[in-house]
Amino acid sequence: MKRFKKVLKIAGITIGSLFVILVIIGICVPAPVSDKVAPTNVTTPAVTITPEQQAANDKADRAQEEADKVNADKAKYRAWVEGQFSLIDGSQIQLVKQVKAELNDSKSFKHLKTTYTDYKTYLIVYMEYSAKNQYNATIQTSVKAKSDYKTNTVTIIPQ
Repeated sequence: MKRFKKVLKIAGITIGSLFVILVIIGICVPAPVSDKVAPTNVTTPAVTITPEQQAANDKADRAQEEADKVNADKAKYRAWVEGQFSLIDGSQIQLVKQVKAELNDSKSFKHLKTTYTDYKTYLIVYMEYSAKNQYNATIQTSVKAKSDYKTNTVTIIPQ
C-alpha cells in the first residue's frame, strides 16, 4: 500500500508539472492568427466629389506638377553651374581651353583666380591668369566670358 501511495504521489507531481508546463507554453506561444476575416455588417458610405471639387483637385495637381518641373529645372541648372568649374583650382574648364589655345606658350598658363556672376540662364565668368607673352616675359592678365546654359557655350567677351 505504501508503494502504491508513493507511485500515485510521483505520478501526481509529474502530471502537475506537465500541466504547469502546458500552461506556460500556452501563455508564451501566441495563438495562430486566422487569415479569414470575420464578415461585418458595416458599410462605408460612397464618397462623391462635386465638379467644383474635382476642378479644384485638378488645378492643385497641375500646380504641383508645374512646381515639380520648376524644381527639376533648377536642380538641372545648379548641376550645370557646378559642372562648369574645376574641382581642383576652381577655373572654368572651357574658358581655360580657349585661353590656352590663344596663348603663345600654352604650357606657361597658370590659373590664379576665377569668379562668376549668375544671371539664371547664363554666367559671366572672370578669370585671372598668368602666362608668358611673345617676349618670354610672364604677365598677369584677366579675361571675361559668357557661359550660356541654353547653348552650353563659352564666349570670350572683348574688354
